[in-house]
Amino acid sequence: MSAKRDIRPSPRKARRTGQGLWQVRQFGREFNPAGRRYDFHNTRRSPAGLLVIQASLKGQLRITDRHGSFDAPEGSITLFQYADTSHYYRPDPADGPYLCAWIGVIGAGVTEHANELTAIQGPVIDTATDPSLLSDLQTIIDAADPQQDPSPADLAAKAYHYLTRLYDHVSRRHQATLPPVEQAADQLRRQPLRPWSIKEIAQRFKVSREHLARTFTARHGEPPHTYLTRRRTEHAIQLLTQTSLPLADIARQSGFASHHTFARQIRSATGQSPSTLRKPHR
Repeated sequence: MSAKRDIRPSPRKARRTGQGLWQVRQFGREFNPAGRRYDFHNTRRSPAGLLVIQASLKGQLRITDRHGSFDAPEGSITLFQYADTSHYYRPDPADGPYLCAWIGVIGAGVTEHANELTAIQGPVIDTATDPSLLSDLQTIIDAADPQQDPSPADLAAKAYHYLTRLYDHVSRRHQATLPPVEQAADQLRRQPLRPWSIKEIAQRFKVSREHLARTFTARHGEPPHTYLTRRRTEHAIQLLTQTSLPLADIARQSGFASHHTFARQIRSATGQSPSTLRKPHR
């Protein structure tokens, strides 16, 4: 008889459990008096991938990273990660004191979220139109205090919610700087599964349908109607072949205005009706 197999998890596997959950690993408030040097290179700092979200409450910073060099004035938020090539410092330590508040977040997907956010307009976020971003960061700092016996799941949710708020804030500010026709093109590109038409988007942003079509094609290499149809059809085929959702739900979730349009596009793309296409995958 073979020996009984030990099915207990190995110590290595046990240590890995929960590492994907977002953690507020570090946090703090710092006061640096006038004249004190404040200069950090992140290349050799650890743990690698730790995302620092730092608010400059008094005084200013300057940061350089792969996007360029940026000033972070008083009232702004700066993002950087340990083990990347960023460098942040006080341009002139003699110009007065520097006060900051910050959290360090790590977990599965943190780097991807940070990269999406900073790709919009760099690592510095202006909070002038939403000062609550500063106070809410300090709320997370207070909640992370071990004396408060914080729940890891609750802290993970707070950190995730805060980063997505930053993304929404930056996206909205960036959108507002674009000409109306480019705002319309971005809406179509980012939300192809919404059941709107090119005419509706053009009217919403008060531009002509023709101008929108020309701008979208120049930016994305294909006409907006072609783009929307392709993305919606791809999504519908995925749902048809990988789920058991009713056809009406698939058509609605994929952004098609009617079941007839949905069926016509599936047949055009695959040569089969939706029902026939899904049969081999049941």
